[in-house]
Amino acid sequence: MSDGEIIKITIDGKEIECRTDETYHSIAERNGIEIPTLCHHPAIEPAAKCRVCVVEETVGDASKTVASCKELAKPNAIVKTDTERIVRTRTALITKFAKLHTGDCVICASGQNCRVKIWEEKFLDQPVEKEKKEIELHESNEFFSLNYENCIKCGTCTRVTSDVQVCNVLSIEKGKFDGYPTTPDGGSFESAGCVACGNCTVVCPAGALVTHHVRDAEYCDDLTRTTTICSYCGVGCNFDVLANPDTNAISHVESNFDNVVNGMALCVKGRFGWDFVNHPERLNTPLIKKKGEFVEASWNEAFDLIEQKLKNIRDESGPRALAFLSSAKCTNEENYLMQKFARAAVGTNSVDHCARLCHASTVAGLARAFGSGAMTNSINDLTNDAEVIFVIGSNTTEAHPVIGIKIKQAVKKGISKLIVADPREIELVDHSEIYLQQKPGSDVALINAFMKVILDEKLHDEEFINNRTEGFDEYKKGLEDVSVELLCKIANVDVDKVKEAARMYANAKTASIVYSMGITQHTTGTDNVLSLANLAMLTGQIGRPGAGVNPLRGQNNVQGACDLGALPNVYPGYQNVTIPENKVKFEKAWGVSDLDNEVGLTVVEVMHAAHKGDVRGIYIMGENPAISDPNLNHVREALEKCEFLVVQDLFLTETAKYADVVLPGVSFAEKDGTFTNTERRVQRVRKAIDPIGDRKQDWIILQEMLNRFGIETKYSDPSEIMDEIASISPIYGGISFERINKIGLQWPCKDKEHEGTKILHQSEFSRGKGKFHTVSYIDPAELPDEEYPYMLTTGRILYHFHTGEMSRRSKGLHERRPIERSEINTKDAEKLGIKNGDKITIESRRGKLTTVARVTDRIQEGLVFMSFHYKESAANLLTNDALDPIAKIPEFKVCAIKISK
Repeated sequence: MSDGEIIKITIDGKEIECRTDETYHSIAERNGIEIPTLCHHPAIEPAAKCRVCVVEETVGDASKTVASCKELAKPNAIVKTDTERIVRTRTALITKFAKLHTGDCVICASGQNCRVKIWEEKFLDQPVEKEKKEIELHESNEFFSLNYENCIKCGTCTRVTSDVQVCNVLSIEKGKFDGYPTTPDGGSFESAGCVACGNCTVVCPAGALVTHHVRDAEYCDDLTRTTTICSYCGVGCNFDVLANPDTNAISHVESNFDNVVNGMALCVKGRFGWDFVNHPERLNTPLIKKKGEFVEASWNEAFDLIEQKLKNIRDESGPRALAFLSSAKCTNEENYLMQKFARAAVGTNSVDHCARLCHASTVAGLARAFGSGAMTNSINDLTNDAEVIFVIGSNTTEAHPVIGIKIKQAVKKGISKLIVADPREIELVDHSEIYLQQKPGSDVALINAFMKVILDEKLHDEEFINNRTEGFDEYKKGLEDVSVELLCKIANVDVDKVKEAARMYANAKTASIVYSMGITQHTTGTDNVLSLANLAMLTGQIGRPGAGVNPLRGQNNVQGACDLGALPNVYPGYQNVTIPENKVKFEKAWGVSDLDNEVGLTVVEVMHAAHKGDVRGIYIMGENPAISDPNLNHVREALEKCEFLVVQDLFLTETAKYADVVLPGVSFAEKDGTFTNTERRVQRVRKAIDPIGDRKQDWIILQEMLNRFGIETKYSDPSEIMDEIASISPIYGGISFERINKIGLQWPCKDKEHEGTKILHQSEFSRGKGKFHTVSYIDPAELPDEEYPYMLTTGRILYHFHTGEMSRRSKGLHERRPIERSEINTKDAEKLGIKNGDKITIESRRGKLTTVARVTDRIQEGLVFMSFHYKESAANLLTNDALDPIAKIPEFKVCAIKISK
């Protein structure tokens, strides 16, 4: 809510009520009064550089011309937009900029909104003769180009790089490069650190910066515009898909400014990574494997075979001989139907999805400590109100880019101080006050060191502890016999830096913890999460704006898939399957009488059981365990041994190649439904184009299977599925398509009048009182030794996603990062005779692969980093399938390896 005082002003004779924190331009725009601008854009702070927006302001007896984009309203001001002086000034300025703008503008030619042309035609009596420019500067990358011949030197793009993206890739320096926006040395954008978000292309008023999707699109003057949600990470960015109705194809993606999650900002994947939707390798018809080869089949033929095989296995070996893998990339409605199919139709709780591989320890740990396993704060609350942000185990700018830039913005504006703990010197380190480079797998020791300092120096919040928590005395006792020095030695971090960081966090009025899979993907993942919960409760840093514990969920709907019960231990809404009352509730809701009351198998356990022959049939929707799971050789053997495998996906993935039946599902752009983002916000996904070929909506496929197994369902569209979800899941009780049509709601949202919950645990925790847990350091399951002397850790890079099935089929993304480049420390590389770009072999006890070395000082000695996006260098051939005993999450972040050139 604004703090501006309500006043009255007059614009062009019209009396208007406004606020003192509004500019004349925004007031005029809101009231239908047109004032031209070039350098101004509502998504960035005004600079008043072009001065095209000048107006005449009179306050009392004083009159002057002011830039309306920047000048704030004053009480009783009289503003005129069309006096002789203003018209003369405006005409001169528009003429000046129009001369700089050449006639080969792509935006002008395509009939889109080139503001230079718009104002030239509207305010000038005749076209301006263009200046002939010979400019040696040039920028064209995989995603967009900067045509300097059209550049008007307004500097808007440079403000995006400094204020929005906070990367300072571009600047305008007087007397340098003739005043054009360039990198510091005039080199390529990428060499200066540009991550190709394309946000600069959004604000360019002259068509100088233009995306290649727009440049190369087939001309259509009737593009449809559909607001929907990005299908990559868990931030849940909104954008508009512009599609050509004549070709039923996406033309390009544009920022949607009217959303609360990301506003204008998108990352490179969101803005440019959608072209997999129209990729020629998309599955268009069902496939059945006959004599080792796939042949096209009708839907009825595929459905008949699936029904027959699954029923035979169930009848012969029982429901637990079947398992189901749902998907963090599919909608809430589809995940709900998949777990309903497994439980109500087949009779097994063996339904899981990739949350098991990323944030199962979050769900387990935070539920134990707080009663709810989700992000406690909203994204904007985190970055607008946190005095201190402690980022640990999260490469935020690459894995959750838009949250990453919000954190950088908060630091730049002086809102937040940043502490970063990570084994790799990630980008956020450059913006941090304190950096702790801990040893992989030592997070419990590091966090306990924080808490030991806080307790020894009496910085803990006794009032919060006494009123809001339990188990403190036992927890405190667990830290009495350990020293800060020993804990720091285990973590391999500087004692003084840890003390400084602990004090900064504890003494802040508001401090937020941000973490991701660097915390969770360990055999001690649940312990790591419990330790962070302890830290927040110890200092009372939870349940307030800017204070909380915030796990960043990995995929677009991994939060929703968990919420909707695609887990082996809970029904939708985290209602435990072993509690008799819950079993009765869902039997009544689904019209069955024999729901399984035992916890089912997890993803990794399913593969072990399939390998042994205990699981005979698996149905997989939108998951790719042949690349994503640890110890891939074992997983692939399990898939090979599986008697009957169904895969429902967009492409013939590495997993689908093992299948007996492959079903063509549809992408985010071809479906309706909802995704739930990392801040628990349930948002609408909308169909922008029609499914091509013989593809079916995933919910329709699952509805058909439910009906064939005797669970009568007659949903006419996904909104009816959400209505059913709301009727049986209290945290979604107030959510409907109608209510979230414009802005999504954050759960818990208990009824139709409830406005959703921006901050969890404000007056009490979901479990009543927060619970401290005694957590001691335990070594990772596998450490380096004489035979395997190095350590491997895995993760994501900015330009690809998960197993690469979508991002590697996006032209620009694939061209930018076509191969895996594995990070190795400079000193280690020297010892091994490895140079940057050399091919190297990495081997663990489970597998062996070849990759390309990226030699860098930003990773600690003895450690190698690999992404898991590339099937040609599949990192999970090496990783360890040892499990966290509580969350059953594998240890992706630590295993022992050897390296050779």
